[in-house]
Amino acid sequence: MQIKKRNCLKCGQPFLSEGPANRICRRCRRINDRLPPMSEAQLQRQRGAKRHNGELIDCDSPQ
Repeated sequence: MQIKKRNCLKCGQPFLSEGPANRICRRCRRINDRLPPMSEAQLQRQRGAKRHNGELIDCDSPQ
């Protein structure tokens, strides 16, 4: 485990990270844990349409 000082990706405050996968501080992680779970469809509606260079990306079609 590599402990390093990083800035939280949510609040921007510095905290001691336990590794590269740990980028959100404990306070923000607790806030996230209290949020109700969302389905992928709900998340997509919240995020909006995906685009690449202004062109709409059809995420439902196989590549």
